[in-house]
This record gives sequence, structure tokens and C-alpha cells, in this order.
Amino acid sequence: EQALGDAVNHARTVPQQLNHTMQTVPADAGAAVVVDLRTGRVIAAANYPTYDPGVWDGAGIDSNVYQQLQADPGKPLFSQAIQGQYAPGSTFKIVSTAGAVSTPDYSLSGKYACDSVYHVGTQTFVNFESEGGVGDISFADALKISCDTFFYAPAANEYYADQARIAQGDKAHEWLQRMAAAYGVGSKPGIDLPADEQATGSYADRETRMARWTANKTTYCAEAKSGYKNVANATDRAYLTQLASENCTDGWRYRAGDNADMAIGQGETTLSPLQLAVAYSAMFNGGKIYAPTIGRAVQNANGKLVRTIQPTVKGTVPVSRQLFNYIANSLSFSRGWAVSGAFAYIGSKYQNRIGGKTGTAEVFGNQDTSWLASWGPTSKDAHGNVHAKYVIVGMVEQAGTGATAAGPMLQRIWDYIMGSTTR
Repeated sequence: EQALGDAVNHARTVPQQLNHTMQTVPADAGAAVVVDLRTGRVIAAANYPTYDPGVWDGAGIDSNVYQQLQADPGKPLFSQAIQGQYAPGSTFKIVSTAGAVSTPDYSLSGKYACDSVYHVGTQTFVNFESEGGVGDISFADALKISCDTFFYAPAANEYYADQARIAQGDKAHEWLQRMAAAYGVGSKPGIDLPADEQATGSYADRETRMARWTANKTTYCAEAKSGYKNVANATDRAYLTQLASENCTDGWRYRAGDNADMAIGQGETTLSPLQLAVAYSAMFNGGKIYAPTIGRAVQNANGKLVRTIQPTVKGTVPVSRQLFNYIANSLSFSRGWAVSGAFAYIGSKYQNRIGGKTGTAEVFGNQDTSWLASWGPTSKDAHGNVHAKYVIVGMVEQAGTGATAAGPMLQRIWDYIMGSTTR
């Protein structure tokens, strides 16, 4: 909670370079989750804004206090860590990598283009902040520098291959969507809390796009006709009106650009921080997707142990141990500045024992969401398999890049876990 609060305050008060200008950001919400990846147990979860949970002690919360918490626009009773659904940005690229190499067209030994731009039909997709291309590179280098255009191509090519299958009367494979579902996207994680208090996350595909259009076509058309007169900003108003108009007539279509957006954790792709932690845990526990647990045991009124709550496995990810090792080695912070997000850890006593993937998710009308998914302390067995104990995921809304806000935030948490409070 201290690390999260400090990250929010830092983002609000210290200018950072965004869109080539120095500026502060709202940083209005955030979360951090620590999971024991070997069991799925939630070790810690923090949210911002927060409140004093002591208000529930004794006879229970005062009704006035409860009403104040409910009325607070910051929604302190809402758990961003478990209930929130956010575009994961480039943290999603481990799923995209798994999806791409599950097709016959891509392999871990191949090299593919990381260009400055990638064209999908009439759309032009660019790297984050229009960064230049670096030519043909491996999946390892694409992950470490987080090249967006590298991941656009497999997703778009998958889309076109599926369209060809559909034209021949066959079903679409939708490898990317299948992999996302295997990692737990689009379903409740099954944590030991009420079902309506945990996010499902989401992703788009042909079926869901058609279902949503069928349910909302009348609304889309009405919004296009009204022109969003209540939106003050003319640019936003024009954009929303055009979007509603397109949804009115063609909202049922799932396009190649949608698949490209999904590959970098954008578009309609959303996850809670807890879901992302569960997904990353699968890299090191043999591909298991656990139903995460907060409770450890049940005791009776006398404090006697009734039963221990055992972790349960919801499913497994159809990914080889070779790929898990490949991703973990590619994103190890032992590689230093070469890995996006590692700079906050350079010089730490444990730099060589953790790794992570940053994410900078763009959100319409807001500043970027900052993410880091990290793991450690790592070790290797006699077969070269990478193992770890914890996954820690951090997210701060409207806080800029993953390396700027979430990265340093998790560094403080790792300092504590690794017993390294000094450099």
C-alpha cells in the first residue's frame, strides 16, 4: 500500500516526458497483487484509493461512514486489483507470443520484421510513440524492446487465414483468442470471493462482435444520429459520432485491425491485475491456471484447525516448457537496459533473480495506464527450466509508461521481499 501510494503521488507531482512534452498525470487509481505462483495463493493485494478497514470493526460500520464511502467518486470500496478491468497493453504479449508460435507460420527460431509502421488494409499501425523499426528480430528481442509492429503481423495474418477458412465453409481457428481463453481471459478467476466481486476480463472475436451488435444496433444508430451534443470537446464529439455511425452499419464485423489491436493488449482486451498475475504464474508452475485463494484455512470458534484450504487448478495452458523458459529468459532483468522496465532494478542485489514485462495501455480520453508484471526470485533446475516463487503485478491508471510508474513501484515491493532495502 505504501509503494502504491508513493507511486501515485510521484506520478502526480513529478513531470515525465509524455508525447514529447514534460507533464504530470492524474494517476487516479491503481493496484498491486502478489501471488505465490506455486499454489495460486494471494499473498497481498493493495488498491488505490483505499480506506481504513477498521471502520468495520466492533458493532459494524456506521451508516453515515458507509454512505460517504459509497458516494466517494474515487470508489474506495471498489477493488481495482480484483474487480477492475483494464487494457493490459504490452504485458499481453506473452499470450500473443504463445498464440503466434502455436500456428505453423511462426517459430521461436525465426526472425520477423520490427518496422516503424505496419499496414492493415487502409489502417496504419505504428510502434508506441512512433518509435523507429529495427529490422528483422527474434521473439526474444521483440519482447524485450516491446516492438508493437512485430506482434501486429502474426495477428493480422491469422485473421486473413481464418477469413479464407470461413470462405471455404470451415470454422475460424482464432489461435489468439483460444490462447487468451486458456490463460483465463474472459472468465472469472474463481477467487474465494463472491462471483460478482471479481472481473472476467474480455477479448473480441467474431462471435462476440456479432452478439454485441445485435443487442446494441438501435443504440449505435441513435447515438450516430444525435451526434453526442453533450460532449464539449469537438474532436472527441466527432470521433464518437463517427464510431457510432460505423457501429450502426458495420458493428458486426470483426476486422484484421481488431486482431492486431488484441495482440498488443489493446482494443477490447481487458484483464484485472489478479487475472494477469494468474496468467503469468502459469509460466513457472508448469502451465497451471489456479483458482486463486485468499483464505488459507478454516478454524472453529476455539481456534482449532477445521481444514486447510487447498489450491485448485482450473485449467492448463497449452504451451510447452520450452516456450515458458524462452519467455522467462528473454525478459530476465539480468539483461539490464536491454529489457524494458529493468532500469529501476539495475544495481539492486537481486537484479539477476527477477524479470518482468512492462505495459503502457492507451485509453481513449485518458492518459496511459502503467503496468508491470514481474516474477522472482528465479532459479534454474538441472534441465535448465526456470522456476520462480512469486508473481507481482502492478498497475496505475493515467500514470504514463509501465517503466515510469509501475516499474519503480514494484521495485519497492521486491526490495522488501528480497530483504534488500539498501542499494
